[in-house]
Amino acid sequence: MGSDGSVSYPAAGDKVDGKVPEGGTVQGSAKGKPTNQPIDPTGDANDAADALERQAANIHPNPNFGGAVAIANRIAQVWRVGLAMSALIAATGCSTVTKDDDGLDTPQRMSLENAKDLVRQQSSKILDLSELRSDVSPAAPHASPCKDVDHGYRVNHWWSVVRPSADALKEAMDRLHRELPKHGWKVYRYGEANSKARQLRLEVEDKKEHHTVTIELSLPSTYPNPSKWEKKMRDSISISLASPCYVDKAYEPNDQ
Repeated sequence: MGSDGSVSYPAAGDKVDGKVPEGGTVQGSAKGKPTNQPIDPTGDANDAADALERQAANIHPNPNFGGAVAIANRIAQVWRVGLAMSALIAATGCSTVTKDDDGLDTPQRMSLENAKDLVRQQSSKILDLSELRSDVSPAAPHASPCKDVDHGYRVNHWWSVVRPSADALKEAMDRLHRELPKHGWKVYRYGEANSKARQLRLEVEDKKEHHTVTIELSLPSTYPNPSKWEKKMRDSISISLASPCYVDKAYEPNDQ
């Protein structure tokens, strides 16, 4: 996975003109939130987008293309939720801000490396609480600029755990829901996501450091009518962690 949420896939498939279809990189897109009303433009648009993606996956010569798109879309959706939570927390006054000499809110000062280390520590704590011991994606924390804040940035960390059985993943999700509040996290939401897959989603915030985390349980092996690319996906728990906005005078928007 790239630092921007893009997903790469390897060359694979039946040869075309004597060559195996090349691999590539795809960028995901987050879906809008449907209203579930009789007239629901957002829901209709989501359904149309899903249909086009399935069609593209079915005709693409590389069988890994559809799975890569699906994973990239999940990353984009999780990041969108995480950033929305951060914005809500900042708007309601629950964030790592301090008052300057004029009484105005200013983000906490922290070096980018220290902020990344803190995010890594938070991710390690979540993995420990899950009690999962399996394959963890190697994605590293990366920074993105805060809007309208000079030298402001936030750190995002997306990673996932794959290969445990569906039952083991379900138990880990229940365990995180139970244990995170005992370790200083506030639960904002626990329930099915507003998506076709209706995957279980847990949204929490660390009450001290104010990191926000979205945890999703994806079990394509249990889907009643999985698509071609869903059959290639593995059961997993994905975690998207976002820090609040920090300020580091040395930080520039192109820094990762």
